[in-house]
Amino acid sequence: MKSRIYSKNISYIISVSVGKGCYRHLRISGNKTLHDLADTILWAFEFDHDHLYAFFMDDKWWSRRNVYHSPYDDTPPFADEIKLTKLRLFKGQAFKFLFDFGDEWRFQCKVLQVLDETTKESEIVRMKGDPPEQYPVFDEDFDYDEYDKPEESYPPITMTARKQCTPSIVQSANLTPPPEKT
Repeated sequence: MKSRIYSKNISYIISVSVGKGCYRHLRISGNKTLHDLADTILWAFEFDHDHLYAFFMDDKWWSRRNVYHSPYDDTPPFADEIKLTKLRLFKGQAFKFLFDFGDEWRFQCKVLQVLDETTKESEIVRMKGDPPEQYPVFDEDFDYDEYDKPEESYPPITMTARKQCTPSIVQSANLTPPPEKT
């Protein structure tokens, strides 16, 4: 790996893939933070940014070393506190982006190029494949007809049934109002 002098005019081309056959190549300024990169990734894959996330810079899922968390998480260091240039990213470097700890959307990232130029707005420079649906509308294996059936109705409780059970507080309380004074 070559030593590089990092200036303010660094930009990156980062390949981000999710699943097989779906990727985006993103151009982003080195002056942006990892939080900005998270925003760019989610925008490129048409995801809502509504969950916590983490970047695993050592390229190992759930690693505790060299990990940066969402600024809304409780665990530092936070992704909005580190600029990409401070990470000293290099061509060929791989790292992981985990979004939504419940659904665990796993994005593989790789630095394709380090550019000596300024990028004002992050952009998609290449894309392949349709992004997965973050919230699928329906499950083909789910029986919606069975789900939409009305609930079974139960017969009303009769006095006979009430006498057979232990009286509740409501049943044993005197619920008649007191007589009015005249």
